[in-house]
Formats: sequence, structure tokens, C-alpha cells
Amino acid sequence: MPQIKSLNIKILTKQNVFIFMYFAIIFIAYYIINVDKLKNFSYTFLIYFLFLFISPKVKLIRLIIFGLFNFILGIELFFNFRYGHISESLLKTALENDTNQSYLMIQHEFFAIILPAFIFSFTYTYFIFNKIKISLKNRILYWSIICVCCFFLFKNTLYYYLSDKRHVVEFQVDPFFSINKSVRVKYPVVIGNSIILVIDYLGFSEKYTNVIEHENFNHSIVNLHNENTFNKYKNIIFILGESAYKGRHSIYGYNKNTTPEMHNIFTQSNSCIVPEVHSPASITRDSIPMLFSFAKPNDEQPLLEEKNIIEMANNQSYKTSWISKNGESGPHSSKYSIIAKLSNIFIEDLKDDLELPKQLIETNFQNNEKNFIVIHLAGSHKPYKLGYDEVDKISLPDGDDYDRTIHHTDRVIKEIYTILKEKLDDFILIYTPDHGEIVNLGHGLLRKSKEFSNQFEIPLMIYSSYDNYPCQETESYRNENKMINTSNLVYLLSNLLGYSVNIDPSFINKDLILSVDGKSYEYNDIIKQYQP
Repeated sequence: MPQIKSLNIKILTKQNVFIFMYFAIIFIAYYIINVDKLKNFSYTFLIYFLFLFISPKVKLIRLIIFGLFNFILGIELFFNFRYGHISESLLKTALENDTNQSYLMIQHEFFAIILPAFIFSFTYTYFIFNKIKISLKNRILYWSIICVCCFFLFKNTLYYYLSDKRHVVEFQVDPFFSINKSVRVKYPVVIGNSIILVIDYLGFSEKYTNVIEHENFNHSIVNLHNENTFNKYKNIIFILGESAYKGRHSIYGYNKNTTPEMHNIFTQSNSCIVPEVHSPASITRDSIPMLFSFAKPNDEQPLLEEKNIIEMANNQSYKTSWISKNGESGPHSSKYSIIAKLSNIFIEDLKDDLELPKQLIETNFQNNEKNFIVIHLAGSHKPYKLGYDEVDKISLPDGDDYDRTIHHTDRVIKEIYTILKEKLDDFILIYTPDHGEIVNLGHGLLRKSKEFSNQFEIPLMIYSSYDNYPCQETESYRNENKMINTSNLVYLLSNLLGYSVNIDPSFINKDLILSVDGKSYEYNDIIKQYQP
């Protein structure tokens, strides 16, 4: 039996209180972080039980290890209070931000998450854990307890993982998926998320980094030569925004003049400002693959096994370019980089969105017979202060930081449009972001909020100097609820590239989105679930 150092009743009672508080805190924290579930709590309980038996002789090391462990616990806890569940996609995205973005994000969340996590860890470590004085004079009993705890931890994690050959195969194909499927399920607090971040940071290969040309077309492509569109639309430019919520665009009725240039461009003849549009996901790495491949929220295999839009444009003799403000290469490349890098010209990692038009000029696109160009903005991604300059501040003195990022995007689109008008006789210009934004909170969130749908609600605008076919065709993608899911824009792009397309009506009628929990839902259902 554990021996309390003093048998004084008062001290004994105080020790019992500390031990009760010690386990109560982890129980409550686990309950909150694990989204109201206590499945596999026993594994976390064993870890905290083992912490009590770290020898008091190494007091400093004991406190440091426990403190660091609980600092991570605190970050997860306060992140959950602020944003909701920590999803696999959020963990992946955390490592895909550039250094400057990450640094400013840490600054932004210091008082909301990091400082409270430190206070929580210090209080839990020094004022509770440090007050518990347990020692075992019987060394056989002491090591027996240690070994029994370690045995069950080993048996239910590493042994379980290695004994199933499927896990070994899955790890070779995709370590992130494999680790998430097993370890993170058993340790949703601290260990699971930390291991995933370490695995990904070390650059283990995964299925989304394998850039290859595919042989097969999606089954919806029924003919390579559409008699109505083949060789007709020779210049297609797709401006891909970032984190742009429709409700902050004056062109959609916002009371501050954030989009004067978009209004001038997209209200011309054969152009359209498309209402009631939503993204297929609320996070970049999930949304973009569904814009430029035939992947759907409930089926990502077309991304990995079939030709995407860049390949299809190459196949139709378009000169393809992907110009991005963001860094889309490296060991932590997003899963849409396997699309981007198949372009004839691939440019990334610029200093500001205003450099994108300059890079467009340098491609000499006007010398090509046909062009398919994607221009990927940093747009309105957090931290918002990175997304605008003094010109935007002067233009919107009564606007907030987010408004100014929308205005900055407006200026970028004007510059791109001006260049296109100067260099080309005819072109189609499409603008839409990857997803929306819950302003001042973010995106990719699973938490009840009256603004939950804002991270899906996006603008869609089309300019055409040819005819009104792009706007007409887009309207055919509305479902029974009069909504357009931008995952279906892949069919519009296929038609514009000269392919004949047979669309499965279920893709439009079901209106699925991919949630950050990795599951697909009908759009209206998930909105009702999280938005009062």
C-alpha cells in the first residue's frame, strides 16, 4: 500500500483532497477536450497515475516533465473553449502556415490560449501535483505498480498497433492517417495530437505528396471534344481567394465599400455576381482539391487516381500556370499541391498578394494560344494585419482589419483584370475563395455559433468577354435549396476546357460538405446542428 509520509490525520486528509483534485482536473479536462466523451479515459488515467510515482529524488525533473505535459493539456483545453474540437485538418494546417503567419498567430492567441495554458499548468503542477507526497518503501510493490501500468499502456497502444498488419501497411502509405487512426483515438489528450505534429514535422511522406500524372479521366467526362466549347474559350483565369466571407463584400450588400473594383468588373455584360454559394469545406487543404479535381466530400479517390483540372487543361494544349502567394512546397505541402505542381509554370511563396499580377506578367502568357491560369491569394487569412497595407487603411478609415483585407483583394483583382484586358482579346475570369471566415475567430471550426455558416458562405463572381455561358452553366448547379456548392465548379471548368460532361445529379442534390472531423454531411444538416 502507498505510505503517506506522515500519518497525522490532518495531513492525511489534506493529501486525500490533493489527490482527489489531481484526478478530478484531468477527468474534467479530458471530458471537455474529448468533445463530451470519456472513451479510452483509462489510458490517460494510467499516465497520470504513473506521474504520481516519479521519484521525489528528481523533484525538478519531475515538475518540469509534468509542467510541460500540462502546458500542452492547457493549450488544448483553452483552444477548445475558444474554437472547439481540434481536428486532424487543423493539426495539418498548423504546420503548413509560413513562419511569419505562425508567429503572428501565436501573438494573436497569447492572451486567449497560451497565457491561460501557462497559468493552468503552473497551478496544476506547483499547487496540486507538487503537494502530493507519495512514496513506497516496499520497492517490489513500487516496481510492480510501474510495470503493471506500463504493461497495459504497451499492450493497448504499441502492441495493439503492431499486431494488426493493416496498421503497418497504412503507415507505409500515409503515417498521418495511420497514427491518427490508432494512437490519437486512444490518446485524444496531449499525446495523440503531439505525436501527429511530430510525425508530420519530421517530414514523413504521405499520399498527398506524390505528384504524378494520371492516366484515367473521371467517369463524368464522356467526350474529349465538346462541339459547343472545344477550342472556344482560349483563356481561363481562376483567382482563388482565401478565407473571404461573402457578408463582408459590399458587392453582396455590406455597408462598407470593400469591393468597388469587383463591382465594376463583375457587373459588365455576360458577367455575374452569383448569390447563395458555399464552399465544400471550411479549411483550405480540404476545399481546394474539390475545386480542381473530381474529389467529393465523401470520396477523395478521384484526387489521387484521376486526372485533375490542371492535367485536363494540359491534355487540351492549354499552357497552365499556378501562381501562389503561399508556400505550397516542402515536406508539409498541402494536399492540393499535387494539383498545382502539375502546371507548366509553378510559382509560389511571394511577399504580398500585390506581387501576383507582376508574376502573371512575367509568365508572358499573352504569347500562348491558350491559357489556363490559377492565381492563389493569401487574401483574408488570419492574422488579418498581414493582409492589407496603408492604401487600404486610408480607403477604409471606418473599416476593421478584416474589411481591409477584402479591400486589398479587390485591388489585386483590379490589377489582374487590367493586365488581362491589355494583353488578351478575350478571357474568362472567375473569382471565388476556398472558404469563408467567422471574422475574428477563424475557420475550420466545430463549435456552436450563430455565425457558424460564415466559414462556408463565399462570393462567386464570373466575368466573360465571350458570352454568358459560364454564368448560365453555373446556375444549373443549384440544388433544391437554391444553393451552389463550389465543388461542382469542376464541371464548369471541364466544359470550358472543351470536354463533354455527364454530371451525376446526386452530387448537386445531396449538397455534401467535408467537415474538419473528417466526415461528410449535408450542408443544411451541419448548419442546423451547429448554428442556433
